[in-house]
Amino acid sequence: MWKLLQESPTAYAIQFNKENGYEIFITDFIYLWHVYFTERTFLTQLKESNDGIEFENDSQLLQDGIKLLVQPENLKKVNVFEENEKRNLSITLVMSCGFRFKLKCRLSRVSDEMMFQKITQNLLKIINDLWMSQTILRNTLNKKDKELTAYKTKFGEIQHKHKKTEPFNDELHMNTHNMYETHFGGSAIPSSILQKTIVLPKQPIKAECSSESELQTIQIKQEIMTPTTEDQNHFAVNHSVKRETTKVDPPVNGRVCVKKKRKGLNF
Repeated sequence: MWKLLQESPTAYAIQFNKENGYEIFITDFIYLWHVYFTERTFLTQLKESNDGIEFENDSQLLQDGIKLLVQPENLKKVNVFEENEKRNLSITLVMSCGFRFKLKCRLSRVSDEMMFQKITQNLLKIINDLWMSQTILRNTLNKKDKELTAYKTKFGEIQHKHKKTEPFNDELHMNTHNMYETHFGGSAIPSSILQKTIVLPKQPIKAECSSESELQTIQIKQEIMTPTTEDQNHFAVNHSVKRETTKVDPPVNGRVCVKKKRKGLNF
């Protein structure tokens, strides 16, 4: 569920998803940013965000971190900074837990595919659901009005102690609430779009290394295993085929003399 993170000067909404790891989505209703954590890296991020504070156990730290994300209305402070021409978003969220409990992290702008899956497709589903609901209600009201008209024709006017409800004016209603008709006409949103499944590109996950030296060791191994362009060129030069050339003597009387190699005698 999307919840308002900040209303002004720029409005942002946040969504926290725990179905597969720990995912944070933030949107300004134009762009969408995202960051993914495993449980271990999420705990590490919380500890780094609250440097100098000792926590009794990881379980309580995890609960407070989730509470901070799912209850943005209880936050004491929100700082949002757009970076690198909106490609990244840095946030600091502060909640009171008897002390200033923080989460600092950096999000990256999502791919077009994820934008469709998380925002566009869901909005189209909401629009389609409201349109279908409106159609059902309009048909029900029109049917009831016809039944009342038939009843009054047969039995006369219905006696009311209070003010009568005006008959439903379908034409007036559709002229007033016409945004769907303006943008989609009289046709329904194609089910192929509403049910479309997107294969999302792999999201970067923070390496779960026990120490910084371990991470450096992995990076060094990767560098050794991956040949550079210079190494590839060196390999190509050293393994090129040597050509044998025929020795040519200087010209004698304007003619070029070529010394042919004698064949060995086969005794």
